[in-house]
Amino acid sequence: MRIVSVVIAFAGMAACTVGRAAAPLPAPVAFLTDGLAAPYFAALRVARLTKICATKFSKQCRAQDVRQEDLESVDPAIFARVTVLGSETPKSLRFGNWEEFVNKFDESRDEFMRDYLAYEKQLIPKIGAIYAMCSESDRTHIPELLDTVRLVNFGRYWQLPADSYKLTMAEMDAAQIRYLAQIRKQWSQDQCIAAREFGFDLIRLFSSKLRLFLHDGWQELGKGNRLGAGAVSIWYFGMRAEGALHPEVFADALDNGPKSLH
Repeated sequence: MRIVSVVIAFAGMAACTVGRAAAPLPAPVAFLTDGLAAPYFAALRVARLTKICATKFSKQCRAQDVRQEDLESVDPAIFARVTVLGSETPKSLRFGNWEEFVNKFDESRDEFMRDYLAYEKQLIPKIGAIYAMCSESDRTHIPELLDTVRLVNFGRYWQLPADSYKLTMAEMDAAQIRYLAQIRKQWSQDQCIAAREFGFDLIRLFSSKLRLFLHDGWQELGKGNRLGAGAVSIWYFGMRAEGALHPEVFADALDNGPKSLH
């Protein structure tokens, strides 16, 4: 179990303001956030476990080179600030010893990473479909950016084996065609433009997450780095969805969230 990067990633995030009551998301935003709830709430469980490490197993956590002040700064309540994804009934997390805790943390980490990968596999072709539908006004070269995101995200961040990487690319190409046919039937031009704006913000968040993986030495980044970057990224995705109804919430997240994604 590596908890260091999770602690560092979430340190200092408690200052963000609270989200407001949930309301239905606009159709383009709902399209891009479909499937986000599973990794979002899985990340919440990882954050809760990190906080338990600080309170119940602080000695063992400090033995992993985690500073006590960083442990104490982790606040799982920040996830409650996103209301548009619904809510999850928290499960009781009680552990008799450190080994039980480590097993649960590893299980929760793996669950988050599986859900997170599944979400990104559907999100990227959805963004591609949006820009294919509204390509006439594209001055930001999003298709080229998406090609880079696909390469770095699945080749370096996820480190998919060559065969799995090739299959994933083919699956996303086919999915983009299906999504494009779907939205062409359902959306107006105004909805497509709104989706472009939302999708562009998600691409910016992708770019921030992948920054460390663009440079030499990315091979040395371990599971802890990936977990920390992924948990923070999924939190920002949730905050961006909340910002579709309450723009000030996302603006506050950019001001007070982890600087590694700015």
